[in-house]
Amino acid sequence: MPVSYLPFKNLHFAEITGLDPDSLKQSADFARNEGRDAEAKFKHTTALNFIAKSLGVKGGWASYQKEYSESIEPFMEKHRLLKHQDILKHEWDDRFYHFYPEQISGRLFYSGRPFPDKIFIGDGFNYWDLLELAMKHPDMHVETQFGEQVSVFDQHQPPATFVIKMHGGKCSLSDASCHANYLGDQFCDPTSEAPVACLYRLDDEHRATLEKAGNILSALIRRTTIGWAEVIPYNNHLVFLRLADGRYDFFYKNMRAKKFVKNPYLPYLRDKDISKKSRSDEFSLWSYFQYDGWKEQDEHNANIMCLGTVSEPSNRVDYTGEEFLKEYLTRKGRFRPEIHHASPRGGYHYNNDGDIGLCFTDLITVGQFAKFLGNNEGYARHRMSLKDVGHFAGPEFEPADLPAAVTWYDALAYASWRRSVEKLPLKLLDPDHFLVLADGLKSLAPDRDEAISLHHSIHTDRHFTFYSPENDAYEPETGKRPDYMSKEVFNKWTLRYNQKPLPQEISPAGLKVVRSPWFSEWLSPRGQAINAWGLCPPCDITFAAEYKGNPAHGPFAPSSDGK
Repeated sequence: MPVSYLPFKNLHFAEITGLDPDSLKQSADFARNEGRDAEAKFKHTTALNFIAKSLGVKGGWASYQKEYSESIEPFMEKHRLLKHQDILKHEWDDRFYHFYPEQISGRLFYSGRPFPDKIFIGDGFNYWDLLELAMKHPDMHVETQFGEQVSVFDQHQPPATFVIKMHGGKCSLSDASCHANYLGDQFCDPTSEAPVACLYRLDDEHRATLEKAGNILSALIRRTTIGWAEVIPYNNHLVFLRLADGRYDFFYKNMRAKKFVKNPYLPYLRDKDISKKSRSDEFSLWSYFQYDGWKEQDEHNANIMCLGTVSEPSNRVDYTGEEFLKEYLTRKGRFRPEIHHASPRGGYHYNNDGDIGLCFTDLITVGQFAKFLGNNEGYARHRMSLKDVGHFAGPEFEPADLPAAVTWYDALAYASWRRSVEKLPLKLLDPDHFLVLADGLKSLAPDRDEAISLHHSIHTDRHFTFYSPENDAYEPETGKRPDYMSKEVFNKWTLRYNQKPLPQEISPAGLKVVRSPWFSEWLSPRGQAINAWGLCPPCDITFAAEYKGNPAHGPFAPSSDGK
């Protein structure tokens, strides 16, 4: 049974499985229970009215029930909509595409283009079929990767070994895959836009090659009836797609293919350990519940903006799959990160040199985190029950005023707890905020010679020693890691500071950092950490000029405490 999700603006969402009144009543029940924001309640009729409105029916739920029996149901019978099915889901085969509901919803409702008569979704069609069509085309032929023209396919060979040729152009499997989108009209009929490929940092030659590949693909797709669905609009919010045999699915504005995950931090954080306002994924919340637009086009534009050009390429990587889109929509003014205001108070530093004022603490100490665990014994017990989380080296092992070595989940739980206790809008620092506060640190601007000269001393003095569960130090003079052991045993070891003072530096804004590549502090995005050189932990200091300020280059395992 096809399942999609309809987000409400206030962090509720409904599971949509059908259009009949009984199915939508179940959708409303879902929204009021499993899909309800824990901090708000609403009536069953409120959910029903919102669903009806989202499907383009005016007058609320009462009008919808009447319209379904008098209009929608006869409409479905008239257009031979016989069997509701997930027509985008196929068994794996040699396909060069994978379309998802948001792509179709975006093209239909947010592109600003007229509804096409037909749209290609690829049901029952694969790359071998494309090659067969090319063989029958009067102006095309198929070659092997070695340039040999073929007349019969050996399907024991990978399909990527065959290339379609026409008038000096070519279309390979990878070329076809680059065009598996609805940005152009290569998969729509009639066409009003040229084919578009999702490949970036192209020079003129490669761009021209891809344009020819798109034209070949578009011409071939129109020579088959397989994989095409008829587009049948009911209104401006609800459209049916029907295959030739009567199988169909429906698409509506702002639909989501995946269920919203309320607690993406399980099993490390329980629901009670984190509030929605303390989550690190503010943009994920916004994009699921409030984003209203053509996401495929916005993602394409974001990649163009963030990946650079062939002459000025960027070394950035979008590890989360959302960072580029977030930056693009922020620059366009469509996403505005929520700014919380609070007056400066004791225990916090205040900086007003950037676009906004920032209040921030010093690094959280062993004593402070131990106090948190003491006030949250349930969390402490839960933490100890996790097999892949190391033991916390508390005040019984470490001076209470040294920075605490914790997991990213620990840091998030701690920030959420202090937010609740102090009634302040606390969160972990964003990467950009860290760099604003760190501006002026000598570490952030080492020249190449200085970085190389520091390399040896930094990598031989690691400022820590491993201790076994029996409290035996492991080669304290070298700081080496213990020999291989099972993960469960290793997690019982603790990593403790040596007796030497930690090398520290304070920025003009008051941000205190530990001047060592072996010490990093957690940032707001999951698993991202940064050290005094503005690098993610795995980066060598000698590459500071290339990778400074982009901790996404090497995210840590968020369940790691640094060992």
